[in-house]
Amino acid sequence: DLDQSAIDLVVEKATTPDQEAYSGFDGTDLAARLRARGVRRVYVGGLALDYCVDATALDAQKAGFETWVIGDATRAVFPEQGAAKEAGWRAAGVGIVESDEVG
Repeated sequence: DLDQSAIDLVVEKATTPDQEAYSGFDGTDLAARLRARGVRRVYVGGLALDYCVDATALDAQKAGFETWVIGDATRAVFPEQGAAKEAGWRAAGVGIVESDEVG
């Protein structure tokens, strides 16, 4: 039920078969494209909390964006790792919100 009518930017990652790319920032120009649009805050959701969401959130924070993970918009491959990932985000300055708090 995602309304895609407002999507005007698509960034492809993991386009090299022999290289892992969990983060949306890894090997892409995402940070530059966001800065060019005046973006200062990034919200991250999707699959999987313990891989792509984790890497993307940490890289967004490292790139200087105010970063939030949308807790109810992601799931872990290994749910037992969720608490440790959340602690790592908090330690790195990444916040956690629920979808009804985004805005």
